[in-house]
Amino acid sequence: MPPRQPYQPTPQPQQPQKPFSPHTPHYDYGSSGQHFQQHENGQYEVLPPLPSAQNDGHSGHNPYDFIMTPDTHRAKTSFNFSLGTGNTVFIRLGLIVGGIIVLFIIGAMIMSSLAPKGATPDMLSIVERQQEIIRISTEAAKQAATPDGQNLMTNIEMSLTSSQQQTLSLLSSHGVKPSQKELALDKDTATDTELSNAEAAGNYDSVATQNLIDQLQEYESLLQTTYKLATTNSVKSLLQSEFNGTDLLLQQARNLLTELQ
Repeated sequence: MPPRQPYQPTPQPQQPQKPFSPHTPHYDYGSSGQHFQQHENGQYEVLPPLPSAQNDGHSGHNPYDFIMTPDTHRAKTSFNFSLGTGNTVFIRLGLIVGGIIVLFIIGAMIMSSLAPKGATPDMLSIVERQQEIIRISTEAAKQAATPDGQNLMTNIEMSLTSSQQQTLSLLSSHGVKPSQKELALDKDTATDTELSNAEAAGNYDSVATQNLIDQLQEYESLLQTTYKLATTNSVKSLLQSEFNGTDLLLQQARNLLTELQ
């Protein structure tokens, strides 16, 4: 047997090697201003720098574009923020004005709740009517011909004077203070003429008593009307007390008139 030959690998044909070229980055970070273009064979070709008019930082190859290019999004955000701040100022002003209006409404409601609701005009009419009855009874007490007549006139004067003081005090607590001129609005000079003629005719007590009965009846009717309009307990209590006192005076006056006739 012939000796074994050592193994020799079959030589392979060598491929021509391409020249090695490093992968150059797309941009040079602004150092040389050069640009590279890659060919199909893998090699890069150095291109001349772009003209200054074209190399304006917006080519997309400059990583520092954010430094040179203004941030339009941030500018819009700032504008919107300013606009929002302006709206906030107007909203605050609206809230302040609205708050002031609400305070005025609340104050008006409080004053309305304290006042004799719906009864103020009639309460003024009451003190005016009281003033006229006080005036007539005061003069009649001086001119009365009989003790019973004088006693009746004095009782009417004192009772109405007390009631008027309470009514004026109630009105004053709610800011209503009628003047003396307002209190005298119900003065009727025809009554003075009637009583003067009765004194001359010798029947003063009966005429004065009848006149006061008419005055008290009108006054009592006014008390009833005002009571229906009142909504506060203080006003109702006062009107009820005045009505009860007036009713007693009317009974006394009617009894005296029956005796005098």
